[in-house]
Amino acid sequence: MWLYAWLRLRHKTAGHWARVMFVIVLGMYASHLASEHKSRVDLYLYQRFSELDWRPLEPRNTVIVLIDDELFWRGRLAGRNPVKRDYLAELIRVLDCAGADVIALDIDLRSPDPNGQPSDHPDYASETTTFVKTIRRSTADPHPCIARETSYSVPSRRIVLSRALGAHRDGHYVAQANIYDAAGLCHDDASTVTVTVYCGYLELPRDIRILPPALVLDDGHRMASFALAIIQARRRLRPDEGLDVQDRLRFGSYIPTETWYGERKDGPPNVVFLAREILEQSPEARRQKFEGKIVLVGGTWSELAYRRGQPVDLWTSPVGSIPGVLIHANYVEALLDSRTHASLPELATRAIELGLLLLCLLAFTLRLRAWQKTAVVGALLLSLLMSAYFAFQNLGVIFDVFIPLLFLAAHAVFEQVLEWRAKARLADVN
Repeated sequence: MWLYAWLRLRHKTAGHWARVMFVIVLGMYASHLASEHKSRVDLYLYQRFSELDWRPLEPRNTVIVLIDDELFWRGRLAGRNPVKRDYLAELIRVLDCAGADVIALDIDLRSPDPNGQPSDHPDYASETTTFVKTIRRSTADPHPCIARETSYSVPSRRIVLSRALGAHRDGHYVAQANIYDAAGLCHDDASTVTVTVYCGYLELPRDIRILPPALVLDDGHRMASFALAIIQARRRLRPDEGLDVQDRLRFGSYIPTETWYGERKDGPPNVVFLAREILEQSPEARRQKFEGKIVLVGGTWSELAYRRGQPVDLWTSPVGSIPGVLIHANYVEALLDSRTHASLPELATRAIELGLLLLCLLAFTLRLRAWQKTAVVGALLLSLLMSAYFAFQNLGVIFDVFIPLLFLAAHAVFEQVLEWRAKARLADVN
């Protein structure tokens, strides 16, 4: 069959091959142009491939605490932005006493000073002082609250704070000031001290599937992303350790939202809780939820007022629109569960796509009956999907060849019409 196909291809004219190359190039270029509009389809396919993995997608290490509309607009926070520091301090103390291993605040703590100084607004200075003191007490050893409220002991607490990240006009990243900088909580180089507070930037990549890497700042230091800082805290690493992951990791999978909320009958229990509710629970009830866990605190309140406007920090992901704190939690779970994949270079990916397209083109050149050609093309498409699945699970690559294939199918129909037309002319001559 291959020899026969080769003999047929040899007799194709230069015009035929010119049309083939035009269709392939046009199809791949159209695929590139349509990338922004078909992102939801890509995310959907990405998630479906992820769920075919042999390991169940479940949160094993993280718990989420959310500040919702009721608390932010009608409760103690009184709709104030920035969020009250003394409330965050109380939340840290409660989670500390509940035995949380790592407490990560997905809350913007950048300084309001336009000159880039780490000073806070005078009206909030006392709140900031309380916030810093609570962090220092929570990361001290031993923990007074543990000894007073419970009968167990845990290793020293680790806390992760958000860092403000900016960029110069020349494209270099620069660290901006935060309200806690004056207290010296974050360390870029801590080879000689015990680190109890870690800091990472919150910004997410344009492609939400890609794990945010550590970034090199204009002063030469590397700034970890929020997820990487949580991993460092979990593993008790120094700030300069654990940042040697590839700059472009394909994020392997997202845990379905209903799994986080415990809505699956055969799945794990709920691991998403409201901040206003946990403060009212008993120490023992809190301990059962948070002991030994990574606890991420984030916000889901509405932008304009109570239940008015879009929720803050909402992102489109492979599992739908979810708050940013869940994005970071998914990154952490993927890293701890080894569900990340290195991506191929763009040139290699395009070369593979072109090879697959040419293989499909071969099926269009064979002299087969209609049902036989349909079966061959169907088998090639199935092979394409299997190849895409294998590449996704092992290389973190999704082949974007569906639009080119559509163009090639249109080309095949066009060629068939020309063949029918030639036969009709020959019949008229005879």
